[in-house]
Amino acid sequence: MAKTATVYIDGEILPENYIWPGEQATSLQRVRAQIQSAGEFDDILLYIYSPGGYCVEGWAIYDYLLTLGKPIRTVGYGQVASIATTFFMLGSDRQLSPNCEFMVHLPW
Repeated sequence: MAKTATVYIDGEILPENYIWPGEQATSLQRVRAQIQSAGEFDDILLYIYSPGGYCVEGWAIYDYLLTLGKPIRTVGYGQVASIATTFFMLGSDRQLSPNCEFMVHLPW
């Protein structure tokens, strides 16, 4: 039976040393910890609720998830904006909740 690693990207995307204790945020370190705690898995289910944040940290998370070489399904809810939209696009199967605010802006 296939095992799924469930990963949550919640809150602002920040480098770990920018996150205050108790703050709802996501960093590469936190994504790695979720993946490592899953053990062996066949695919990834990525839940995303984020206004975006630091692009460098976001691209590091994106690249890390790609290097795992596993199929990814994405679910966006609440808000998926800015760099968080790149995580959403990783999914071969993508779903947005009916009231999700999805925002892509022009990079400069």
